Amino acid sequence: MQKLLFLFCLLMISCGSNKENELIEEDLQLDKELKLHGNYLLKELNSEDISERVILQFDTIQKIVTGNAGCNRFSSGFEHSEEKITFIDPVSTKMYCEGKMELELKIIDILPVISEVTEDKRKVVFYSENNERVLALQKQE
Repeated sequence: MQKLLFLFCLLMISCGSNKENELIEEDLQLDKELKLHGNYLLKELNSEDISERVILQFDTIQKIVTGNAGCNRFSSGFEHSEEKITFIDPVSTKMYCEGKMELELKIIDILPVISEVTEDKRKVVFYSENNERVLALQKQE
């Protein structure tokens, strides 16, 4: 009887630790996703330095990025896991602004080709499937 009780307790402990491990892994994934959360200043697009003030806002809870490059607002859904990221169907408003639309169109066009991301405390860099650096952002406080 004692052996049976011991085996039952051992089974219960092992089931609990599996659940705990799953919760820890979920928390770690959430931490990685929340690290991307916030406002970022566009610093580089296709190896070109960007002097205009363009802010991209990442909401990792709703999985959406929004921005404005001086004329139209744009947004895109995204999926993010580890270093992989995929942007989904970018959309924008359709106002005409003389001389201000080129940059936002470049941003909207580049989002679907992004497949990887590297992050540190202050900088996020996005890469294409060919491992080309296509977008660099700086975290805003």
